[in-house]
Amino acid sequence: MLPDRKFSHLTAYFSSFSKHERQKVKFFVSDMWKPYMEIAKAYFPNATIIVDKYHFFRKR
Repeated sequence: MLPDRKFSHLTAYFSSFSKHERQKVKFFVSDMWKPYMEIAKAYFPNATIIVDKYHFFRKR
């Protein structure tokens, strides 16, 4: 568990894993918060990004 969701903390955490290990990640599941999408693309280039269904549906 990280102390918060600050971009700098997230990037520091994911950087601690080797590039080789990060390239083996198949799926990245998160909400639609833009920094999460940026991290997924930068640190997990081979992963399919999945927006969890709780955050996908919106009230009309």
